Amino acid sequence: MLHTLNKAWVKILSNQEDKSFLFVANDIEEWEYIYNELKEIEKTNKIKSSIAISTISNIKFMITFNKFFNEDFNMYDDILISHEIHDVMIKDYLSKYCKRKCC
Repeated sequence: MLHTLNKAWVKILSNQEDKSFLFVANDIEEWEYIYNELKEIEKTNKIKSSIAISTISNIKFMITFNKFFNEDFNMYDDILISHEIHDVMIKDYLSKYCKRKCC
């Protein structure tokens, strides 16, 4: 499922067992913030899920060259996308090709 990225979701999803998540940051500063949050969580709890962090520019590149990368994002149970990203086409693509579907 596609979620809005925030600190609460990062904490909740990092405690899920045997799941994989993709966090999509708007820029490198937000990427660093998420990375630091995960490091803080890891200090107190063991992160039980598989987590990837990317920026929106990397996601756009991967979608554009999907035929070369063969990346359809169905390896991720949930995708959390920054609330700063307003590209509806990217959000639609990610929600369609995520492993868990809404409704």
